[in-house]
This record gives sequence, C-alpha cells and structure tokens, in this order.
Amino acid sequence: MNLNKDYKTQINETQTRQELLLEIESDDFYEYAFDEIPYHSQLLDSSEEDQIQSLLWFKETFHKRSYILPPETLIKIFTLAKSQNNKVSKEAFYVIIWSVSFPSNMHESLFEHDLLSFIYQTFPQKECISLCYNLVAFSEESRDILIKNGYLQMLRMLVDPNSTNIFASQLRSLTNLPFKEIDQILAAEIFGLYQILFQRLKENLQQSFNHQQHQNSNNECESCSDCENDQNVLQYNKKNSCDCNHCSCNHDNSNNNFHRNENNDCENKKITGNKNEFESELESESDDIYKSLSDENCGNESEKRNFSDSCDEYFDDNDQRGHINDSKDDYNLNLISIASAFFKLIKSNEQFLYAFMSMRMVEPFLDTHTKNEDYLIIVCRMLTFICNQEEEFAQFLIDHNAIEFVTYIIVEEEMKRASLDAIVLITDLMFYKPEIIEKVYNRQIPHCVLDMFYDDESCGQCLIEAANFSVVMMALGSQMIFSKLKEIGSYTLIAENVKIIDQMYHKWIIRVLYRGFVTGRDDLNNDLRDFLIENNELIDWIKELKENDSVDLSQSATSLLDKIISKT
Repeated sequence: MNLNKDYKTQINETQTRQELLLEIESDDFYEYAFDEIPYHSQLLDSSEEDQIQSLLWFKETFHKRSYILPPETLIKIFTLAKSQNNKVSKEAFYVIIWSVSFPSNMHESLFEHDLLSFIYQTFPQKECISLCYNLVAFSEESRDILIKNGYLQMLRMLVDPNSTNIFASQLRSLTNLPFKEIDQILAAEIFGLYQILFQRLKENLQQSFNHQQHQNSNNECESCSDCENDQNVLQYNKKNSCDCNHCSCNHDNSNNNFHRNENNDCENKKITGNKNEFESELESESDDIYKSLSDENCGNESEKRNFSDSCDEYFDDNDQRGHINDSKDDYNLNLISIASAFFKLIKSNEQFLYAFMSMRMVEPFLDTHTKNEDYLIIVCRMLTFICNQEEEFAQFLIDHNAIEFVTYIIVEEEMKRASLDAIVLITDLMFYKPEIIEKVYNRQIPHCVLDMFYDDESCGQCLIEAANFSVVMMALGSQMIFSKLKEIGSYTLIAENVKIIDQMYHKWIIRVLYRGFVTGRDDLNNDLRDFLIENNELIDWIKELKENDSVDLSQSATSLLDKIISKT
C-alpha cells in the first residue's frame, strides 16, 4: 500500500513519507486515508509484528491532522494499548493520545469502552498523564466526566515539588477551555490546586533569587568554594547548568534580586470570586514542553518549545500532546509552566480572575527579575490580559511595580523577544492611566522602543507595536512630554509609518500630527509642513480618511490636511 494511486497531488519521491502526508491536498488525503484504513484495521488483528506496522501507519499518517477513525478501529487500537507487548502498547498509546487531541466523538467512544477504569489503573504513568491532558484540554464533556469521577483528587498525586512541571502542565490543560458556568465548590477545589502551585511558584522564585545572589558574589559557579566543597555537587551538563543543592543554579546570568513577599502565602485562604471582594481587598495583586511518545524520544529529556508564540496557540494545532519527563527539576522550566497555567486559569472564568487578584497572587509575577525570556513573555501577556479586564486592575499593576517590570525587560536587559510583549503591556497601561506617561519617559522606555523600531533585526510585529506605543504616548502625554518625544524622533516615526499603526488609533494619529504645529512659530510650522507634504504615503492616507464613513474621523482628516497645505 502506498500513496502512488491516482490522486491529484503530485508525488515528490525525495520527500519523506511524513513530509508528503503533511503537504498532500486535503481531498486527496481523506481519500487516501479512507482507502487504507480498512486494510490497516485488519492488520490490528494479526501478528504482533503486523500490529506494530499498522500502528506506525496510523501514527505517521495522522500526525498533526484531525481525522475521525471508525469506532471499531479506534477500539481495536485502545485494546492494544493494554497489550503485554511494550512495543505494541506504546505505539497504540500514541495513537490513542492523538485521537483525543481535538474535539470529536472519539472521546465518547473511548469512555463507552471503559476508558475510566483504564485511567484509574494506569495514572500517573506518563502515558496516562498525556492521555488525561488531552482529554481535559480539548473537550469540555471529557473534562466534566473526569472531574465527576475524581480527577481533581488524582491530580494531588502530582504535587511533589520534584514534579512541579508535570503538575503545572496538568493544571494548565484543566483550565485550557473556559468554564462557562462553575459552582463555588468546584471552583474552590480547582483554585485549591492552584494555591498549591502558587507555593511552587514562590519556591522556584526563591531558587532563582538564591542563584542570582550566588552569581552576584561569584562571577562563575565553578569558583564558589561552597559549591566546590559541597558533596552534592553534580557535574555541569551541556547547558552549563550547576545542579548543586547549595545554589540551585541554572546559569541564566540573572543578576537582579527577587524580593520575596512572604505575605503572599494564600495556602489556607478560600476562593473569593467577585469584583466587590477584589475592590475591598485593594482598600485594605515550545506546546510548552511537550513529550512525544515516538521511538526516538520516548523516555528521553523533553525538548523546549519556543514560547514567543501566544499562549493560546499552544493548544491550537492538532498535534498530539505529550508531557515532560520531570526527572530533573529545573526552576526555569517550572516557572514557564507555572506562569502558563495561571494565565489559563484567569482566562477560564471570571471567578478565578477576581480570586487571583483579590489574594494578590499577581505580585510575585511582577517582582520577579530573571533572564528567562520565555517566562517573561507569558507573564507580560498575562499582565496585559489582566489590565484590560478592569481599570482597577491596571491601577493595581501600576502600584505594584509594573512599570519597573517593563523597564527591566526593555531598558535594563534589552530582551528582544520579551520586549515586544512588554511594549504591548506598557501601551495598554498608558491607555488606561495616562498619568504614568511621564514616569515611562523618565525610565528611558521610549528611547529604547525607538532603537528597537530602527533595528534591522526587529520583527514586523515589533515595528507595529513600537508605532502604537509612540502614538498612545504622544496623544495622551502632556505638552512637555510631547515636545521631548518629538525631539527624540517619535513624531517622525509616526508620520512615516501611519499605515502600519492599528486602525483603532487613526484618530489619535491625526491628533498627534496636529499637535506638532506650534502656535506663533511660523518658521517651525513651515518646516513641519514641508516635511509632511513630502511624505506622499501620509498625504494619501489622510485623503483616504477624508472619505471615511465616520463623520468625526473624516472631519478630523480634512482639518489636518488643510493645516498641512495652508500657510496660515
């Protein structure tokens, strides 16, 4: 059996079979799969060698694709997952994990054939953890079934500090889909698990703090006498990570201290789930790491996913999800998983968001200083989400070092990847609270944003966010700040790049360009007119806005164009 049938797709014989399957046209793929499934389903009833070959075919064929298998075929594969032959069992498990990595009736079919009993018998084996991860992450119905049958209690088997990464990943999957309606008892039980994770957050931040202090007193861990004399010192791994118990190092070169707030302990507090309670409290806060079960890396250390992608995108492709091998506890890795889990939590239901804020659980995220960019990217996105939910939340973040947090990323450490999300965060904070603009300027943030804009290595999205940042700052800032920003080049940036700025800021762009004219300074105004008129793209953009359906926007554009063209 092969792909060289009369299908429309051209066959490139130099491609691997998996590459070919990923590129084949959808119609051809489904026709091919429909033709082949009966044959490979029959092989599942044959010898163990045939079973393995058939299971490998299913794994390779449907990798990163959504396809609903016939119920009888699915159940055959599920039965083989219980095989005494480890090779057969592993390959069958891989296919079953894939089958629940997207919403379909395959979830229901598996539950109808004693999936719950199978989970009870095998949890917390790594394959079963991966299976549960997908079940709760991609199907509300499957999540409800597991929760009603003791899944939350089962998760407490993973609270060992040495399994922090696995525990955080499972909680993230639990809250991946929103809880449209949730009763207080269930909400309290879920939040209780997150309170345990919150303690793990503080522990891992403390490890980061210890490591940073250790680096401050010793430029390199090798020269530390405490480490040299510690009987528990382990050999550096390939990542130059020191596994000594003395300092819990992982050489990320962080050199800023995290001041741990012991008052953040909320282990024994109860969930609070409404806006009023939050306000009263204010008056008194790479896939991540996924484990593939293939031959090549089953049991090997997991690969790290690039977290520059949006958190939501971790669950959007149709690849099977696996989980980490957490035999080596790594605080950097743990911080990434923990931040991602909390981000999912606060987006899943309003009750969790208000509980998170009322218990000031956001504070450690704001106080952290680390060079772990993947972690900082997630935290920036989480803080941006929070500040856009309530104006009080935005003020809370500002009062608890959000500006300093952004300054650390953009100005002090000049982190290229994390700076993009930090710019988005500070832009939204200025939008809600313009009174912070002078402080933002004094922190040299706009200067660094300009440098990023003109950096040849900056990505397109960075250019857009830098331009948006400049518009908000110049439109809402005082005249003094406006003049300073114009002097360093922010006005020129906006005038020369109006078409990349978000549409929601069009009226603000007009306001900024209009503010550039100075009353009583004809010499300066004429120079400005000459500069603006020479920009054909800008003039065309203003003329397009004149035809806009919005009367207000059209009139503003007309007024600006008259101001540019006229000499009065």
